[in-house]
Amino acid sequence: MRVLVFGLTREAQSHTHGDAPAGLVALGSGGFGFAVGLRDGGPAAWGAAAPALPTPWPPVAGEGGETTPTPLAIAAAQDTVMLLTPTVVYAHGWDGDGLVSGGCGEDGRRCGPTNLLPPDNAWARVPLPLPPTLTLTSISVGQSHALVLDSHGRVWAWGSDAEGQVGLVVGGTPATTQPASPPSPSSPACVLGPGSLRGGPACAAIAAGGRHSLALARAAAPPSTSAARRPQQPRPPPSSHPPCVFAWGWAGRGQCGPGLSTPCLRVPTAIGGLGELHAPVTAMAAGAAHSLFLAGGGAYWVGAGWASPCSPGGARGGHDTATPTLVTGGLLDGAGPGGDVAAIAAGARHSVALTVAGAVVGWGCARQGGLGEAARAAVLGRDEGEDGGIGPVTLVAGGAVSVRAGWWHTLVEVVDAEAWNDKP
Repeated sequence: MRVLVFGLTREAQSHTHGDAPAGLVALGSGGFGFAVGLRDGGPAAWGAAAPALPTPWPPVAGEGGETTPTPLAIAAAQDTVMLLTPTVVYAHGWDGDGLVSGGCGEDGRRCGPTNLLPPDNAWARVPLPLPPTLTLTSISVGQSHALVLDSHGRVWAWGSDAEGQVGLVVGGTPATTQPASPPSPSSPACVLGPGSLRGGPACAAIAAGGRHSLALARAAAPPSTSAARRPQQPRPPPSSHPPCVFAWGWAGRGQCGPGLSTPCLRVPTAIGGLGELHAPVTAMAAGAAHSLFLAGGGAYWVGAGWASPCSPGGARGGHDTATPTLVTGGLLDGAGPGGDVAAIAAGARHSVALTVAGAVVGWGCARQGGLGEAARAAVLGRDEGEDGGIGPVTLVAGGAVSVRAGWWHTLVEVVDAEAWNDKP
């Protein structure tokens, strides 16, 4: 696997390009000052703040003796790395928010210990009460909370619920700023889907933002095709689709869709406006204070102004919005399937999109280098009070097959290294 890195190098988080370590077989998301991925032998982390991950993998009991679990995915928070296997979530690092011990509560203080490193610097098993007939399918980690999805379409959550991002409240109204009944379980809670705290539809995907959460309802997510057309192409009049994306947690910048006057959502709530798009939402991503949605080949955003292409001001410029807005400009204005978006990813203040033609386009805050050195240089002369918004800019002109984003960096898997557009 050849991976291009924007905003992070092996030695330090910086404003330059770099390559990931050799031997990676899968990329991970998240990380504050470091990136994560999977090798044949287990997890990998690199960057200035990268933790020393325990090796080898922890053995688990199985038929015929001890076996090594197969990793499915890896994700990182500020000081915690999490590994997903078919039946177990492993965690390593700081436990001040309960990410390692699996605790959760509404006031930001965990029932678990703080500054916990598992014995002998080992991986800890998060005490997820998963029924034996189910498996785990995906994981997403925010600033201080985590989400996993099981094969029954249920969302499990743990960590800080200070602003409702775990979703522990049962009862009350979605915009309740204080929990109606704040439980403090010592293990992850099943917060959405069949048999959860409040029921709801089975889900197909999850995304943990800085302090908010997203879940995509399974029934409303038919498989997308490369024939999907950009919103600018001729199409039938918009039709109303059932609400398919639920959001909860901090909502003050519009990232959860209820409006700019709602500080937080304590229960999963359908995002308004997505049902009026020209096609159902098929993918999503979440940043520090913005959310992205993929629908019919187009990328849409809600939230803080830094998620808006070419908007250099965030709240200072009045660009925050709770209305799903189409991202346009650069390659995203191209006619035909070459301009269609195939995948999206969100960093803290920047966003990236992979087109079906294999290009990678980015927009948002460029100061930390996650959108490439040229984009960073373009915003250095701006007033420090601005958020450094720019884009869309082309990071990779072609040959890309997948994208991931961390807090300040971007990872791009490529099959053609010569297509790297923003070379030093």
